[in-house]
Amino acid sequence: MKHTTIIAAMAIAGCAASPAPTPAPPKPTAASSEARPPPPRAREAKAEQDAQRSWCGYLKALYLRADKDATEWSRFDECMKVKSTAAPQLLEQTASCSLRALNAFQGDPFNAAYAREVARCGTEAIGAIRASRAEIEPFITDLCGRATACGAFDAVQCRASFDESVEAMLEHAVGAMNRTGRDELHACLRGSSCEELQGRIKSCLEPIVDRLLWLPS
Repeated sequence: MKHTTIIAAMAIAGCAASPAPTPAPPKPTAASSEARPPPPRAREAKAEQDAQRSWCGYLKALYLRADKDATEWSRFDECMKVKSTAAPQLLEQTASCSLRALNAFQGDPFNAAYAREVARCGTEAIGAIRASRAEIEPFITDLCGRATACGAFDAVQCRASFDESVEAMLEHAVGAMNRTGRDELHACLRGSSCEELQGRIKSCLEPIVDRLLWLPS
């Protein structure tokens, strides 16, 4: 108490030195803002946009190759607006492989021989990407949760029904998807009616896989 009274009196009399003010934190400069890494969702969105640009760039090269008089592909902007369900790695790898195949192919690319080359590119890209067991586990949980609720299996029986071939299919399919595709797969599995459980994984995957690589109709 005595010390407090003395300090208060000295401050009133102007005898005590004022404590140095706490410096305000520096305002972020443009340089520091640029140095800060973007949030994960922003990084994902940029990677997906860059990958879609690679795929659209390949399609542009394909259609310009087919039309020797064209200098621009009229549907490029439409292609860039497509919300693909593909993981960026899948799009980038498929676009790169397909462009190499196009450059090596002689003649009109709109035929069965070239279509087989492009199909090979897609198959190899999907085969090269594999989700981890931890990444597919939530999807197994979704389906087994519905199966248990419907009385089709108990939890142990349901998980035992996932053999290596089904797990491998899920690993490659989930690995090929971006966040949008995975969210749609979750919603489809969770929303399954009891009558839909048989073959549900494949029926949920089909519309998502169909949108991995956009092609103009």
